[in-house]
Formats: sequence, C-alpha cells, structure tokens
Amino acid sequence: APPKPPRSAVQVLIQAAPVINPGHHGEPWPTALTIYQLSGDPQAPDNEPFDLATLEARGDAVFGELLVGKRDYTAFPGTHTRLVLPLGPEATHLLAVAHFREPLGDAALLVFPVHTRSADPCFYLGLERSELDGGEFPPPGFDPGIFATTCPIPGRPVPKTSQPPTAIAAR
Repeated sequence: APPKPPRSAVQVLIQAAPVINPGHHGEPWPTALTIYQLSGDPQAPDNEPFDLATLEARGDAVFGELLVGKRDYTAFPGTHTRLVLPLGPEATHLLAVAHFREPLGDAALLVFPVHTRSADPCFYLGLERSELDGGEFPPPGFDPGIFATTCPIPGRPVPKTSQPPTAIAAR
C-alpha cells in the first residue's frame, strides 16, 4: 500500500445558495448537515449497501464498525462557513449528508476519501435547492475566494520536510 500522507484535519468549506431546502411555497429553510468519519469506504462492494432512505431509517447503525465519529452542522441560506474537522486516526473516508425536506434521490450524499489526500485537504460542499454537490473540487457556482484559507492541490502529497498546519476545531 502507498504510504499515507500526514494529515490531521480536513477543511470543510460549505457554501449555501440563497435558496436551499425549499419549503412548500419555495421559501428557503436552514439545512442540517451531518459529516461522518468512517474507517472504510461505505460504498465498497463488501460493505452492506446503503442509501439515504436506509440511513434515515437505521441511523448511525447502518455504518456498523466503520463509524469513527460524526459532526453535525446547520447551513443557513446564503451563507458560507469553513469548518476544520480533526480526523480520527482510523478515518479513511468522510460522508456528508444533507437532511433536506424533500431530497432528490442520493443528491444529498457525498463520499470523500481522505486516506489518499494531501495534508489537511479541502472538502467542498455546495448546497443549492435540494441538492448537495462538491467533493475534492468546488462544484459549479462555488466561490472558493470567499473563504480565508488556502487548499492544497488535490492528490498532491506533502513533501516529507514540511509540517501540516495546526488544526483549530470550529465550535
């Protein structure tokens, strides 16, 4: 197996469009997000298949021994936030789930493998209407310039002589 790059955290950059999680009359509503840390790929063929309905029905138990931790956050319409998520030592994947009033299939789930990333990578989460988009690159319409941070180039390992930045957990 290739050596794992040094990493201590993931920068989660969340940008919510002016209209997210629309109500019955199209009005925007805040959206709950859950970011799971997992010790394996939840979509791997040897894992029990899951989708948004299974996750909603069974909760955290759907992940079994893969679950390392989770973080809840509420995104408000027209806002942006940078979270620094400290990683558990066993974490290899993040799974972001947007809890929309009326989700569009699996457009509310994003899997992000962290075990192959450079130190302290960025996980981009763009919310618009009832869809969650992003991953290792900003989704269409996402403005990375509004965040006071610099993201490492995806997939580029950190040189052995450099030290990863110190993570400060947002509370």
